[in-house]
Amino acid sequence: MDAKEKEKLFRLWKFFAWMDDARQGLKENDRWIDKWHRCVINKAWKLCDLNDDADDLTSADMVLAHWLTYIFDYQMPTEDVWNKIFPIMAYMAFRYRKGDTYTKIIDEHIFQRDNNFEFRLCKKGEFSFKHRFGGKHGLNRMVKKTLKELEGYGRSLVAFMLEKSNNAAEHEWVRTLYGELYTLTYGVNGEIYWWHKRCWSALRDYLKGPMYRIYVCDALKEFKSYRSAIEKWSNPEPYLYQLELPGDIWNTEFFNRIYDDFIAPPH
Repeated sequence: MDAKEKEKLFRLWKFFAWMDDARQGLKENDRWIDKWHRCVINKAWKLCDLNDDADDLTSADMVLAHWLTYIFDYQMPTEDVWNKIFPIMAYMAFRYRKGDTYTKIIDEHIFQRDNNFEFRLCKKGEFSFKHRFGGKHGLNRMVKKTLKELEGYGRSLVAFMLEKSNNAAEHEWVRTLYGELYTLTYGVNGEIYWWHKRCWSALRDYLKGPMYRIYVCDALKEFKSYRSAIEKWSNPEPYLYQLELPGDIWNTEFFNRIYDDFIAPPH
């Protein structure tokens, strides 16, 4: 690669960095984002005549709800995922913290059909969401595995992440945490697939952007005993280079087109 090609590559990376900052860095929108999340949740909860209020969701509840929402591949518009599935996962996280068993929560909110799984906010199904790949992905097994494992961490995903990163080496604690999160939900027989897109993407949100600033930072206040981990989490920017964000086929094709047009030497 000659000097001109390198210059084009650096310009491309700067453009992607600018796009990422624009997406993740608007701190003035944080309060609006939190308000929007809770408004969407309350709207769904009222359809089922639930007496609970989204304002009673703790920051740790929101992080767990985010994880339970994020870990599955839906192949549908993002708006549908956050408007239809997140309120259900938020209620599951809320009930979990309040003391309901994970088996009861799963039995009352996840129903297996012939070709899919159906999430329900309430038994009558006034607010529900069908996951067409649920059976293929072992959806109920993943939820059960996650909630069962978190029993040993005060039912908190934040506590789990702090515990797993507390004594991890600084040069690889993000990657170490990825492995622990993968094992928490997806792992079978101790095997770790190091390029799971949704797992890496969720971890990215816990280290930067609105999810980090609004919920993770606030939840850290409850766990002062994890001094080493909190020092890392309180200022994660120096460690973001450890993040891996493998792309899917569409992203790869998009990059290849850019590469061919702007970076690759002429034939």
